[in-house]
Amino acid sequence: MDTLSKRELPFVSLVMSFRNEEKFLPVSLAAIESQDYPKDRYELIAVDGGSTDRSVEILKSSPISVSRTVIATGKSLTIPAAMNLGIRNARGSVIIKLDAHGYASGNFIRTIAERLTEDARLGAVGGHIVQLGDTPVAQANGWARTSAFGPGKGPYTAGQNEAYVSTVQCGGYRRDVLNSVGVFDEEIGVGEDEEINWRIVKAGYKILFTPEIQFFYFARPTLSALFKQYLWYGDARTLVLRKHPDFLRIKHLAPAALLLAILLLFSSAIVSESSRYLLAILLGIYGLGVLTSSAFLANDKGWSYFPTFVGSFCAMHFGYAVGFLRGVLNYWIFARPARFPVPKQRAEELPID
Repeated sequence: MDTLSKRELPFVSLVMSFRNEEKFLPVSLAAIESQDYPKDRYELIAVDGGSTDRSVEILKSSPISVSRTVIATGKSLTIPAAMNLGIRNARGSVIIKLDAHGYASGNFIRTIAERLTEDARLGAVGGHIVQLGDTPVAQANGWARTSAFGPGKGPYTAGQNEAYVSTVQCGGYRRDVLNSVGVFDEEIGVGEDEEINWRIVKAGYKILFTPEIQFFYFARPTLSALFKQYLWYGDARTLVLRKHPDFLRIKHLAPAALLLAILLLFSSAIVSESSRYLLAILLGIYGLGVLTSSAFLANDKGWSYFPTFVGSFCAMHFGYAVGFLRGVLNYWIFARPARFPVPKQRAEELPID
């Protein structure tokens, strides 16, 4: 520890929500064990969201030396509800949000703890998200997510320069900041990082992105799984925008606008020649963008991935578009309660085993 002595090191709580992650938990736990941070200065709080596989058993029996608490309520709950339950039972002055679907670099805890301790202006710190794939399709999906043509500029497409940003994924937070701005919003079951990070920025704190640390994330294994992932991202984004209209950016509207334009032009193309021309132009421009971006990626990663890159971009864009339009209809027009893949139950309602 070069910057801070052990006596000055903050106690860190790693809060991990998980559900049916038995395939990835061994590598995730191994990364937690191998952190270059004193073992007596951090703990793992793992909260189960309703696993039906061996995830809870693996977490309880894994031979790691780090202090751990496994919370298995037997209830289905969303990521933010699981995170809040974990935070409620955490001892640390620094809270790090971990995803069980990946693993952290060996300097993850140390770097976050040092940065948050040294600069009181910081509310959160995060690093580079490195996309991994255990199949060719998963690898292509991961690489497509690192292209600005895919999800746009954000945590997945961050560069190699340290900078203040509006959001990070799997970030570390000062507990006093969470006490001030509030914990995760349990209505937003997917993409909850963006919402809490936006509240932190609006409260006057800074969020630091540093490429010094990495979180390695396993991308979805199929195009249909990627489509569903972005469908829920689009759905949840409408909830964030309903709560924070000033969060709106052009990229949030672009996929839905594209899909609406295609549908409107297609419906009128039967009787309107101009609509047919406009539809052809629109599809041609979008298709050119997909093919060009896929070609750039394929030239770097391998041309055998080219067809999958095309599918990955379309899955992200149209999955998000369908989800966004569905969210607008459900949450803005009809004011329906949020519904996510895992039923929502508030953290304060859950017992501890």
